[in-house]
Amino acid sequence: NKVSYPVLVMPRLRELHLNKNELRQVPPLTGLPDLEVLNLSGNRIRNLPEDTFEHAHKLEKLDLTHNLVYENPSCLYNTFTKLGMVARELKHVRIHDNPFCGVFSEYQLLLVRTLPRTPRIDDLVLEANPRLWQEMKEQAATYFGHELKGFDLTLTGDGKLETLSSVGQIPTQGANRARQKEYLKNLQERLGVTLKDLEQAKRYLILDRLHALEDEMKARQKILSDTKRNPVASDSHQPEEALGSESSSDEELGEETKAQELGQGKSLFTILTNELDEALSDPANISSSVNLVFETASQISIEAGEQILQGLQSANARRE
Repeated sequence: NKVSYPVLVMPRLRELHLNKNELRQVPPLTGLPDLEVLNLSGNRIRNLPEDTFEHAHKLEKLDLTHNLVYENPSCLYNTFTKLGMVARELKHVRIHDNPFCGVFSEYQLLLVRTLPRTPRIDDLVLEANPRLWQEMKEQAATYFGHELKGFDLTLTGDGKLETLSSVGQIPTQGANRARQKEYLKNLQERLGVTLKDLEQAKRYLILDRLHALEDEMKARQKILSDTKRNPVASDSHQPEEALGSESSSDEELGEETKAQELGQGKSLFTILTNELDEALSDPANISSSVNLVFETASQISIEAGEQILQGLQSANARRE
């Protein structure tokens, strides 16, 4: 089909399947007050503004897979927080296979955080494993930090309450510099932690963490781009004579080396997993650890994949 922007007024419609069309944005849902199932997979949707689902009060299932969505984490947070507040009976959200998923691998944790009552995220059937569901909620709270949206941090100079949702909104210039200690004191009381400065406080507040992740996403995208442009060749550093050698001893040595490298990759994965677990336990460790895990794991997976492929080719050659 070639539907690009349908405007529907069907008050009794419960299911709408517009998958595999040419949609570039989610159509308005104002005229669909009873809608329960919305399938928009396989379109060209790029953006999800905060008010996208503000009229989806009865929505139970949402499918946005296989689109072109590349939103920043803070935008996703705002959109799905609003969806969670509006659609109180939401049972299943599918959003995998969008461009942002490859560089924001924590997105499922974010959905667990913003949609705490939704028992199915992509292929995760959380309702079947309450313990896993609870652990993911706890990890999401630790990783993304506290929400201060609508929290009155302090009083302004004219006696009015100043409502801020992130440290990034705190003014730091001019006369406001003298009030840094006041901001810091309020945050420490609110968070229940000791902070040496406002920069450290950013690790504990969700919107500041999400803004930091936007920079991390750019770094991860660069890693993926560089990897695609310069694929790893495990034997590229060897001279041509060695590459052309057909002696059995050299072949056996190469197989042994590959096996050792694969074993090293496996142990590195274990180390990286432990490091990520450690990072989740303390927000102060997160910023550097996630990029390290992402970069090293990407490199290992490519190397291991090539080595496995070469091993299979060698095995087939020996059989022939």
